[in-house]
Amino acid sequence: MSIMNEADSATDPIRPFPAIPADGLPVKAMGRGFTLLQGVRVVDLTTSVAGPLATMLLADMGAEILKIERPVGGDDARAWGPPFLDDESLWFLSVNRNKKSVALDYSNPEGLEILRGLIRTGGRGRGQPPPSRRP
Repeated sequence: MSIMNEADSATDPIRPFPAIPADGLPVKAMGRGFTLLQGVRVVDLTTSVAGPLATMLLADMGAEILKIERPVGGDDARAWGPPFLDDESLWFLSVNRNKKSVALDYSNPEGLEILRGLIRTGGRGRGQPPPSRRP
C-alpha cells in the first residue's frame, strides 16, 4: 500500500484529505456500531469538556445528539488550542463526534420557543447552568 499524495486525495472518496503517515495502515470496514440508544434524541446545551464528553458517549451508543451552540463563537472549546487541525480545535473535535450542531440564541423569546420545540419533539435535555447561575 502506498502513501497517497494530495492529487490522489482529491479523487479518492475514502481518503479525501492530504496524505498522513496513518494512510499507510490497512483500511478495515467499520462495524455496525452501538444501537442501544437508537431512537433517543438528546438536546445538548453543554459546553467545554465534561458535558460534551457525556453526550458524545450517548451518541456513540446510538442516540441522536442535537448540540445547541451560541450563534457567535459556538462552544467555548472551539477556540481552545493548540492543537488545531485545519483551523478546528482538536479539543472541541475530541468530545463532539457523532453530533448535529445547531446555532441558536435561546436568550430571546423566539430562540427559546425553538429550543422548547426541540425538547417537545422527543428530546431529553442535558445541560449545565452558566457560571453566573451555578450554586
